[in-house]
Amino acid sequence: MLKDMVTGDSNWTAEVMVIEKGFPRLTEKNRLYQKLVFIDSEGTKIQGTIFQEDMSVLKDTLKIYHTYTISNAVVNDTPPKHRVIDNDHQWLLYGRTPIEEVEVKSLSVRALQYNFIPLAHLGEHTNSREGIDAIFAVLKVGTPKRTRETWVQNILIIDQGMQQTVLTLWDQFVEHEGRAFTELSGTYPIALGVRLKVDAQNGRYHKTIQYKFQ
Repeated sequence: MLKDMVTGDSNWTAEVMVIEKGFPRLTEKNRLYQKLVFIDSEGTKIQGTIFQEDMSVLKDTLKIYHTYTISNAVVNDTPPKHRVIDNDHQWLLYGRTPIEEVEVKSLSVRALQYNFIPLAHLGEHTNSREGIDAIFAVLKVGTPKRTRETWVQNILIIDQGMQQTVLTLWDQFVEHEGRAFTELSGTYPIALGVRLKVDAQNGRYHKTIQYKFQ
């Protein structure tokens, strides 16, 4: 089980479901990487990271909400600034890491738990380090705009409480998540935001999406 893993573990196999799969990002040193989050049947989560050429090898593997057995990935400590969940450890996944898609009856989307925060209550979570989870409908996807230092894109959203709010994407999130928002189909499509950061500006709340939306 994931709770029993420690740094340097080897000769193990875990049954997990992929619950987050981020778009590729660049590190400060321009190294390409991709983050994922896995969960086991006890509800314990662990994040995984894939780098550079291994991303192309695994691009058709590890699909969101699919279940797998993963064996002998490198287990190491997660630097605090790179930690996206409450777990000190992470997996480093390589093209040679044994991964097999299997059915795990104890793991399903229905078993996932989120603590959704109504958009009307965002003021209670301003500058929260952990961020919030929210589910909302997309009313309007704004056009990306260039500032002096980066790209910014505003998304107008609304939840069941009929609270309209602006979701702001920055930098690399404009390129990837912004495009995904644009490609959502249907009238007022529904999206799930995880670990959204809340920042009050000029009486409105702007969310900088952190890592992933689904």
